[in-house]
Amino acid sequence: MKLIPLGDRVLLSPLVVESKSTSGIILSGEISKTYLHGEVIAVGPGKQKANGSYVPVPVKIGDKVVYGNVQSTLEDMQDGVKVFLVEQNAIIALIEE
Repeated sequence: MKLIPLGDRVLLSPLVVESKSTSGIILSGEISKTYLHGEVIAVGPGKQKANGSYVPVPVKIGDKVVYGNVQSTLEDMQDGVKVFLVEQNAIIALIEE
């Protein structure tokens, strides 16, 4: 099954982020309950304006992002991998490496 985002929705693959304590000990598997990290794997065409044109989504496939844990997030499986379908406004930051 392949999910294709519509409108201004973005399909994300979750990323596990390692946290470190103040003394430098890695606390693996800990993920913030408020914000989640993911990699963009598909992007919808954007929000459609009244004249039929689209306002593009400002992220692209491969971008790493931080997004809020919002109620409208759809959790599903694609090719055996957990994915999240979120609205564009759920993405709050790009991660630059």
